[in-house]
Amino acid sequence: ALLLASVLISVGSAQADAFSHKASVRAVITEMNQAITDRDVDRLLETFADNAVKFNLHRAHGQDKGVSKLTAKDQISDLAIMWKSVSQILFPSTHFYERTAIAMDVHIDEEMAVIWATINTRSQSIKEGADINTNSFSEVYLLVLIEEEWKIATITNNRKDKYPNNK
Repeated sequence: ALLLASVLISVGSAQADAFSHKASVRAVITEMNQAITDRDVDRLLETFADNAVKFNLHRAHGQDKGVSKLTAKDQISDLAIMWKSVSQILFPSTHFYERTAIAMDVHIDEEMAVIWATINTRSQSIKEGADINTNSFSEVYLLVLIEEEWKIATITNNRKDKYPNNK
């Protein structure tokens, strides 16, 4: 009976640990998206591992529609540099840009975690009379456990702006 109790406690502890890691991983993704919503680039960058990358499947914006395919150079970018650049354009050109991660499916294997999330966005340009735009897309994150802290190493998504002017 003591052996069985010991095994059950061990299994319960492992499940609690796995649940705790999943919660920690989800918290990083939530924090990253909330930092973007809050326009806090420093907080955003804190969620990234050193040398984190963005893997682009295709161009996200309508103004890029004349270019049919991404070159190899365009497919991979430094995540921190990309968000520093994007924030300098996005934040001043919008009244707000909100990102919410929902439906996060988390898989963890030791010091690696993969998260498949649905991202919902809302934004409004500063142009007078601008509509509120919404979008929804899948985003996949690869996180690594560095010194007991989860950090984003890679992001990719299937985002395509679905705004009326980006057909």
